[in-house]
Amino acid sequence: MDISSIFLMLFAAVCVICLVCVGYLFVYKKHINKALIEPDKKHIKLVPPYKVLLALVILLAVVGTSYAVTIIPNMERLSTVNDIEDDVRSFQKISDDWNVEIAMNDRIAAVIAYDNQEGKHTFSVYENKGNKNANYMFRYGGKSTSIERGIRVFKFEGTTALISMNALRIAAIECHDGNRYEVDPNTPFVLVIPSGGFDVYDENGKLIDITQVDWYEQTEHQ
Repeated sequence: MDISSIFLMLFAAVCVICLVCVGYLFVYKKHINKALIEPDKKHIKLVPPYKVLLALVILLAVVGTSYAVTIIPNMERLSTVNDIEDDVRSFQKISDDWNVEIAMNDRIAAVIAYDNQEGKHTFSVYENKGNKNANYMFRYGGKSTSIERGIRVFKFEGTTALISMNALRIAAIECHDGNRYEVDPNTPFVLVIPSGGFDVYDENGKLIDITQVDWYEQTEHQ
């Protein structure tokens, strides 16, 4: 559970309190009006709305404090390859016999999970927001035709992730900074490299112009 989920829960709690207060105020006013119209009759004495609101706010504060003290410090942090693999398998319901490949640096973690027998796949991209202690948050995932039939590129500030089932039989990626990464042309791959441009080569050493590939897809993030 990330911080956005916690804020969403708090917002939902505040909305519920507001609805309860509005409902109670309506009942209270209706009761007061009825008592003014029928002063000789005995009426139920209701608690003033501000006391109800105060009680609900105190209850929310107690519950919120208890949650913060007991739950938040123990929330699962994703900081290692094993953490991310466990999260991917659990979150996307990936079978134990599927292969999971992960590439990561201190900025992002990219994942491809695939079934060799049926050629099915799923992918995930996690982002570390630059916290002092690494904690990768899920950003994107699912199945992508561009990954299945071509190559998909995710560009973050300073970092690029390449994910592909390798239908193009890519064998090497050469960065413009001089680094070269060899991959198996017969298997899917995921790679995290520095931004700055790269070239892609097939198993025969031939340059592949991926911008001309029908299923090439690029996603940029600031």
